Amino acid sequence: GLLMLSTEFFYRGFMLFGLDRLGKGAILVQAIPYAYVHLGKPMLEVYYSFFAGIVFGYIDWESKSILPSFLLHWTTSIIFDSLCILLS
Repeated sequence: GLLMLSTEFFYRGFMLFGLDRLGKGAILVQAIPYAYVHLGKPMLEVYYSFFAGIVFGYIDWESKSILPSFLLHWTTSIIFDSLCILLS
């Protein structure tokens, strides 16, 4: 959970809210580097990360908090990791 919390703090807390002068455009701006750090992983994960960055950004923008994206990120990571273990 600490990795997800630090990730959400940086991309949504620092970048998204730090770029609030861009309005909702900040949602797209923070999603780009968020997807970029996933390069080198399967392309499906890179595409998913870009989409997730937009969703997480939107949720946090509307709630004015990083807590929703942290909980969603943590939950989806547990689900995907569990599926990988079960299907391997």
